[in-house]
Amino acid sequence: MKWATFPKDVPPLPTDNGKNEDTADLNDLNPSYVLQFVRQISFAAVECKRYFMPDEFDDGEFVEVSEEQVIKAGFEKLKW
Repeated sequence: MKWATFPKDVPPLPTDNGKNEDTADLNDLNPSYVLQFVRQISFAAVECKRYFMPDEFDDGEFVEVSEEQVIKAGFEKLKW
């Protein structure tokens, strides 16, 4: 599982112009879901939140995306 060893600071998905900006549109990529990982220890403040979508070109792998990209795409949070 490569996502488990993912670096902490990953740039957002590249845009059409090749620059790494938060303007890449997840609606163009059309992922069916995005995973949110939250790190929190013993009910303390949240240490970090990271978001991943499935990589359409590599089965079983994930690509990290920014929170802004997830919000722009209009994903809804499910709690279970």
